[in-house]
Amino acid sequence: MAKKSFDVLFKLLLIGDSGVGKTCVLFRFSDDAFNTTFISTIGIDFKIKTVELQGKKIKLQIWDTAGQERFHTITTSYYRGAMGIMLVYDITSEKSFDNISKWLRNIEEHASAGVERMLLGNKCDMADKRKVSKDQGERIAREHSIPFLETSAKNNINIEEAFMMLTENILKKVCLIVMLDSLTLKAMYVDRLLTVYEAVVPMQEDFHECLRSLVLAILVAHYAAHYSRNPVKADNKPETVRVTQRDQPKSGGGCCK
Repeated sequence: MAKKSFDVLFKLLLIGDSGVGKTCVLFRFSDDAFNTTFISTIGIDFKIKTVELQGKKIKLQIWDTAGQERFHTITTSYYRGAMGIMLVYDITSEKSFDNISKWLRNIEEHASAGVERMLLGNKCDMADKRKVSKDQGERIAREHSIPFLETSAKNNINIEEAFMMLTENILKKVCLIVMLDSLTLKAMYVDRLLTVYEAVVPMQEDFHECLRSLVLAILVAHYAAHYSRNPVKADNKPETVRVTQRDQPKSGGGCCK
């Protein structure tokens, strides 16, 4: 059997209105490429890239969804199972920003509980056409307790930082779940040992509780040290997988910066 080339697989999702530049953001991260002739995604598409984080090779399966309402039924079916979701708006389009509340509701209705979210204000290179201030983006991010960055796929601003931040937040949550599960099992084991010990060595009840608390504190400290964070590192070897067809390119399509 061939050895796996990664340690863990994370499924990410890009959502937002049509034309905000989701596909360009994805291609900049996966291929370090930008093309002004990108046209609207038809249904769903995805790419794969492996990054290294905290000594683990993480395979990112990044799904690019269509923003048009007619694809709503198709795209929302991909929310379930996503571990991280990026909400993207265009800083030159007030409508795309106003619709972020709609996309947040879609996450609440269709995504798994506890999914990591991140807000991106794309096309920040187009300052002369800005309609949505950075403060507005930060405000809605604070209201929903989610990270926020302004990005530019065209000028490669904050693209890798955004994906790595989301990946790190997912990894933190996964490590915490593993730690708590392991801690629970070990606590049960310790409790059984202490129960046997109590039957053999008579002690006051308060002392038993203190002993249990001390053992659990030692376990928590051990796992906290074990899952301490390391610097972020990413490789640049993307793997491309295409699962949908696109319309024929249209001239003058500079909407995906």
